Amino acid sequence: MGKRLELNENDHLILNADGSLSGEFGGAVTRGTWVVRDGFWCRELSAGPRGPSPEDCQLWAQEGSSINVTRDQGRGGSFVYEIS
Repeated sequence: MGKRLELNENDHLILNADGSLSGEFGGAVTRGTWVVRDGFWCRELSAGPRGPSPEDCQLWAQEGSSINVTRDQGRGGSFVYEIS
């Protein structure tokens, strides 16, 4: 909680203990909510580079200071966050 999750130099998220998230992606302020449900990290964005976004439940696996993320309940595209 409260750590910066970096996708690259410009894109990042910060997850808060109250279930809110904030950050910046593609130069756009990103805000939303998150919850862990049924083993997935689920987020819904109220603001982001493409505007509001419906819920996406993702499979997260942490390895040291990296988090491997696979969208759409582990069936979609993947990327890696670095914890800073």
